[in-house]
Amino acid sequence: YESWKVVIKNYIPTFNEETILIGHGTGGLFALRLIEESPKQLGGLFLVATYAEAIGNVGYDRINTTFFEHAFNWEIIKTRALTIRIFTGDNDPFVPMGITQNLSQHLSQSVEVIPDGGHLNKAAGFTQIVPVAQEIKESLNNLDKSIQIEKIEEPVITQTNTTTLNPS
Repeated sequence: YESWKVVIKNYIPTFNEETILIGHGTGGLFALRLIEESPKQLGGLFLVATYAEAIGNVGYDRINTTFFEHAFNWEIIKTRALTIRIFTGDNDPFVPMGITQNLSQHLSQSVEVIPDGGHLNKAAGFTQIVPVAQEIKESLNNLDKSIQIEKIEEPVITQTNTTTLNPS
């Protein structure tokens, strides 16, 4: 975690309500820590195929333990992000659905589940994920900003192809 933070530490003081953090996998875990440490409220936090605890892969968990070795302050994270969205594939080979559901419960947010999404990465056939791009666009519009979603390459995943899991 500290190695990653060295790269971005000078940007943390510039975070504000126009800042949107987007993290995939361990990048989402890193984004959780960054928003937790931010002195200001941020516009959004978008987590894709993210986890916030050990995932059950001994080698991977050992390498990434510094990201989750101390408890997150979920209340601070929830109050510092104006928008929080969580996305996962229903068959992610790395992040078990139960771990995604734990994250969902901690953040009091539903999960958008992409059928056959795998880890929602290029290896799973994704170069863009339409529901994620749409949610980011909506968040930016709420901040009076604009974003252009360029032509979507195959496979096309639409919002209607997702399932929402509500935290319970």
